[in-house]
Amino acid sequence: MMPVTPRGHARTKICDSPHPRRQRVAHLVTMLWIYYGMFLLLLEGEKLLEQILLQ
Repeated sequence: MMPVTPRGHARTKICDSPHPRRQRVAHLVTMLWIYYGMFLLLLEGEKLLEQILLQ
């Protein structure tokens, strides 16, 4: 039997998901998207820095 909280809701682990593989893939896609965005920001920053230094 699952432990019950005072409000009567069954406690589950945070990582207990009905779709662990889907959750893992979603996390991977999210992280790749964030890294891609950071990479683009880095490129833009490099372009701006180059423009400033060439003036």
